[in-house]
Amino acid sequence: MIYTNNTFFMKNNFPKVIEFIEDYKNAEEQAAASIVLAKNGMPNLAVEIEGTRKYVHSQYDPLVEAERIIADYIEEAAKAKHIYFFGVGLGYHINELLKVNPQVPYTLHEPEVGIFNKLLQSRELTEFPLNLKNIFLGHNFKVYLSYFLNNFTTEVLIVIHPFYERMYPGIVTNFANTFKTVVADRKIALHTNFSYERLWTFNIECNFKKIIQTQNIIREKKHLFLGKPALLVAAGPSLQDEFDNLRYIKENKLAYIFAVGSANKALIVQGVFPDAVISYDPNTNNHEVYREIIDQNITTIPLIFGSTVGFKTLELYPGPKLHMIINQDQLTPYYLGDEEQGFEQEIITDAPSVAVIAMELLYKLGFNFITLVGQNFAFRNDQYYAEGISYDSRSTKLSDEEKAAHEEVESVDGGYTYTVHTHNLARKQMESVIAMSGNIEVINSTKGGAKIEGTVFVPLEETIRNRLTVPIVDPHWYIGDKTYYNTSALEEKMIEMEEHYTSLRELLFEIVKRIKQLDNLSRDKSAKKIANLLNKIGVLNKQIYANLYYQIYIRPMIRVHYDIFQIALVEVNSTFNMNERAQKVVQSLGVFILHCQECVRDNESFYRMMRSSIYSFLEDEKMKFVEETAQ
Repeated sequence: MIYTNNTFFMKNNFPKVIEFIEDYKNAEEQAAASIVLAKNGMPNLAVEIEGTRKYVHSQYDPLVEAERIIADYIEEAAKAKHIYFFGVGLGYHINELLKVNPQVPYTLHEPEVGIFNKLLQSRELTEFPLNLKNIFLGHNFKVYLSYFLNNFTTEVLIVIHPFYERMYPGIVTNFANTFKTVVADRKIALHTNFSYERLWTFNIECNFKKIIQTQNIIREKKHLFLGKPALLVAAGPSLQDEFDNLRYIKENKLAYIFAVGSANKALIVQGVFPDAVISYDPNTNNHEVYREIIDQNITTIPLIFGSTVGFKTLELYPGPKLHMIINQDQLTPYYLGDEEQGFEQEIITDAPSVAVIAMELLYKLGFNFITLVGQNFAFRNDQYYAEGISYDSRSTKLSDEEKAAHEEVESVDGGYTYTVHTHNLARKQMESVIAMSGNIEVINSTKGGAKIEGTVFVPLEETIRNRLTVPIVDPHWYIGDKTYYNTSALEEKMIEMEEHYTSLRELLFEIVKRIKQLDNLSRDKSAKKIANLLNKIGVLNKQIYANLYYQIYIRPMIRVHYDIFQIALVEVNSTFNMNERAQKVVQSLGVFILHCQECVRDNESFYRMMRSSIYSFLEDEKMKFVEETAQ
């Protein structure tokens, strides 16, 4: 009866979990668990571990043991925003700890599916407090923790049952290490979003004129590169080993050379001009990467720019330009997207390294043999960059802080080398792109670099000797007319956007007024009035979310605050006292709407500039059409 009740509860509340259990036919083999009785008559679990029977709970009194387990957590639990229980057992410690804070949301994570099955057979899940948000089973820690941290608060109290620390130390260590990694990755993602969320949109608005005046490289040049070899040249310390080889490849036109990041600086010093440089960095000082090209007015090296790149880069760069659309860009797909042209397939995924961006681009351009050069993703002889690369803002050598923060990773020669977390994250993303690229052959010629899964290490001189033997490069490959986007609906879209821009300002004004009313009302005791006002605010909030200007312009500019607000809503929805709920809405929604208003204000001049660029472009197109038809 207990198992039937629990199955019914799970199907209604956690259907995917019950499906997982039902599909997991050999769950008992993972943890050979059986229900036994403790001496006080309470259910206990016996688990076979390496031929020895071990008890999950006290064989004398599981409740007394549970009180002892939670003793160190009581103070933190009382103020916790979420409690994550790793190692559930039969849950006695969970019931005891949640008595301290009955309303707190909590998560159950049982790594041993067989143990959870026994819980379903012996205890009613309805005995646990109602604010259960997640049930995770098994060892897929990265997926579970990423989901948890993306959807719930990072202010979480983690409670690990002592039995699991004693009996499954490897599993607990893996969980703890994965949690640290996921938190670190999330911090990087949050930092990236917080640093760039506005810059991305501002840059796109400034760059839009250049986008509609240049070639979409994937659409216009894929036929030219199909089946050809390419070199992806990065700025790592190993680049300095390959200058002569790169010069030979360039002079004999054996492969297209694409330089990423600061690699162009070292190549130009050596007189080796790449066939293109690739840039996507939204930073306002990104143009400094191309300082030598700008100062020397070099006009023969094409720039392939991401639509989100720092706008000053495009203003100052003297050479030819071609564009690619980055997935952080919501504007260009809205204004220029055309399903018939396969626009979605032309979008490049944003990444922490331009090398990862470039790898996806080369794959989408149809290159079938790609060689990585200077792609260390690690350090060599305390060098950050190759020789010939320098900035006032950082030394070519590692700082003491960077040395102290290093991580050890496997190198291409089977030994080990040192890196930092951001480089290692970029390496893993590079591996993911390579894994998705199908049958493309990727060679890593980076001597002393980190090992990159999906590649084979082959010295560049050997690749030249055996693979790059025939001239294939067209030095004028970048010449061509701008891409023809379907602009027939562009004017209609601008008119529609202007209407939504005006509407959003009115909606924001109205919802601020309602939030102020709610703040005043929350001091009264009228739950019915509060509920009615909350409903009106909910309707306004939905209208804001549905607004086109919000979706295309504002929402991408408030990614972090939107995520914070969504997490706060979990707490709001878990608050049953209407006065407390009203105050939490005032605090969380009030802050969110304030950021929306700030973005509308700060973006106005950029929006007007882009609008002017679009109308100017449309007028030019009309004039050209008139001139052509008059001839």
